[in-house]
Amino acid sequence: MVEGGKAYINVGTSVPVPLRQVVVGPGGAVVSESVVYRDLGTGFTAEPQLAGDNVTLSISPTHDTPGAYGPGSANIQRLTTTVSGRLGEWIDLGGSVEERSGESSGLARHSTRGGSSARRVQLRVEELP
Repeated sequence: MVEGGKAYINVGTSVPVPLRQVVVGPGGAVVSESVVYRDLGTGFTAEPQLAGDNVTLSISPTHDTPGAYGPGSANIQRLTTTVSGRLGEWIDLGGSVEERSGESSGLARHSTRGGSSARRVQLRVEELP
């Protein structure tokens, strides 16, 4: 990614949306039907700004899902934040932790902790020669 440029990382799908157009002219109405595709996905845009060996990243995550109002509708979430770090080092953008536990009872009662898993999202900005 080039300073001032943007990198877009996205995972998602394209959803077909039926499109009907009616054009009224002197000879009457002409109806045409086709399908267009709407891209829905989850990802983020990163935009770096350098100051010496320090880099500030403007991070804009996206999370788009199909909407409940018929074909073509979508639920769209946007947010922008900034993180800073040193050029050439991994910068933490975020992550998630999942923990699982369970409990059962019968003649004897016991509980267990099933374990946990963690995910980290990191980005590294390097200077090109």
